[in-house]
Amino acid sequence: MVVDYCNMHAAGGDATKGSSAEEELKKFDAELVQALENPVLFKLIVVAANFLYIKGLPDMTCKCVADMISGKTPEQMRETLSIENDFTPEEEATIRQENAWAFDD
Repeated sequence: MVVDYCNMHAAGGDATKGSSAEEELKKFDAELVQALENPVLFKLIVVAANFLYIKGLPDMTCKCVADMISGKTPEQMRETLSIENDFTPEEEATIRQENAWAFDD
C-alpha cells in the first residue's frame, strides 16, 4: 500500500495545479484512505508517514482522521478512535463544570 502510494505520486509528481494528473492523485488518495480500517490507518500514520516521512502521506492520513472525528462529541470520538474513557463520572462532571465554555452547544 505504501509502495503503491509512492509509485502513484512519483509518476504524478510533476502534475501542475488544475491538471487532470493532480485530480487523479486526489481521487487515488481518497480511495486509498477510505479503503483502510482504523487500526491500519493509525499504524500508517505512525510508521509510514512519520517514521519514513513520505512527503504528503502524513497530511493525507491525519486529515482523514480529522475528518472522521469532526463534529463528533467526545464520546463519539472515543468510540471512533477506540479510546477508553479513564475518567470516573465524578471526574468528568468536574471537568465539564470547570470548562463549561468548551462544552457549550
